[in-house]
Amino acid sequence: MELFKTILNWCGTGFDETAVLLVLMIFDSILGVSWRFRRKRFMISSTAVNGIIRNTLTCLLPSLLELIRLELDHHSMIFRIISLLISIIIGFTLLQSICANLKMNGVDLPQIIENIFGEAIQAELDDKEKRL
Repeated sequence: MELFKTILNWCGTGFDETAVLLVLMIFDSILGVSWRFRRKRFMISSTAVNGIIRNTLTCLLPSLLELIRLELDHHSMIFRIISLLISIIIGFTLLQSICANLKMNGVDLPQIIENIFGEAIQAELDDKEKRL
């Protein structure tokens, strides 16, 4: 149990998790815009705006849980555990999108990333191509 508490303390609070997720989201957005720029497409489309809004709101979930925990003055670890799990899931999807955007921008990904994210990257690439 002490190891688990140490891991939770190392990960920080929901506010810290939100900050990391927002940085990933901004990086993903920059890669998406650079790809559009290289393809001479509209920089901002309704799909891009909807994606940014959706990603921003989901990235704020860990902070929302932290605010609820603080308001309830709840010292149980359940909020921290749920917040960490949500952050991991959102972070994974953002990393998948970042890898797809990198690939669309012509960057060759290391083989280990291809092994981990391979099918997810291909699904993301197919989805992005459909949205054009």
